[in-house]
This record gives sequence, structure tokens and C-alpha cells, in this order.
Amino acid sequence: MFDHAGIGPLQLGTLAMTDDDIPEIRCSTLNFNPWPEREHWPVPNDTQRDTLHEIASQVIRYVEEAQKNKDYPSRAISIIVKGERLLGEYTAEKFDQLLPFQQALQAILHTFWRMARRQFIKRALKAPDHEYPEYLKTFREGWLDGPDSTEDFRAAVRHVDQGARLMEGLCRSKAER
Repeated sequence: MFDHAGIGPLQLGTLAMTDDDIPEIRCSTLNFNPWPEREHWPVPNDTQRDTLHEIASQVIRYVEEAQKNKDYPSRAISIIVKGERLLGEYTAEKFDQLLPFQQALQAILHTFWRMARRQFIKRALKAPDHEYPEYLKTFREGWLDGPDSTEDFRAAVRHVDQGARLMEGLCRSKAER
């Protein structure tokens, strides 16, 4: 249905992989307190440090491996998502030393989402007329909404306008030759 730049909203799902394609990130530390009477005790520092090392080393190793495989560009992002989710389970149980790494992964995911959203908006703005209804449908579904969406839309519009001005300048200079 979409042939503009190779990827449209219906094809974005084909970039995602199944959970079977993404390595499992595991941790040997229990992510819950088995002793309810010790609910208010802090998690020992060495336990938190070991947990952080175990999870972070897997995330980093798997992301490095994923980046070598150019066939699935979204694989590294999927690994980061899994790592961030696992870290969320531990931070919910007062593993506070894991928070900085979790926040770093969240920042990566936020940046990736913003880049993908801007790219999609640019493609929508340059799409041929027959593709316009599908792009419009995607915008109306709201999956492009969220923090920074207005700024991303404005940036995409600026990029498309700047590209158009550059092309006009190139065409004008060729015509003058």
C-alpha cells in the first residue's frame, strides 16, 4: 500500500520481531522481598550492585551483538525495551541504585521514538496523494501523540520546507547554466 520511502504505517509492524527473536534478559536476584516483616528494610548495597551489573552487562552485550546484525535494525531497541522493563520491576521493589541505568535506557527509547516520529511525519508530508488517507488515518489514531509531538511536527515541517528550498535552488542554478 505504501511505496514512499519504503516504510509506511502499515509496514512499521513488520520491523518488530517476536519475543522469540529477542534474547531473554535474566537476573538471579529475587525482585521481591520474601520476608514481609522486613518490608521497610533497604535492599543491601552489594545486592543492588550485583543486580545492576548482571542486568546491565546482558543489555550491553545483547545490544552490541544486535548492532552487528544489520538485517534487524529494531532489534537493539527491542532489547533496550526488555532491559528497561526488567529494571522497572526491580526499581519498584526499592532497588534504587538501578534507577540511573533505567533512566538512561528510557532516555534512549524517548530519543528513538522522537526520531521515528519525525521521520514518519516527513514521509507523510512528502507522500503521494494516493497514500495520504493512510497517513491521515495513522495521525488520527493517536499513536504519534505524546510529549514533544508538537515540536517534532514543527521540526519535520521545517526539514521538508528546507529540503524544498534547497531543491528549488539547485534547479534554478542548473537552469541558469
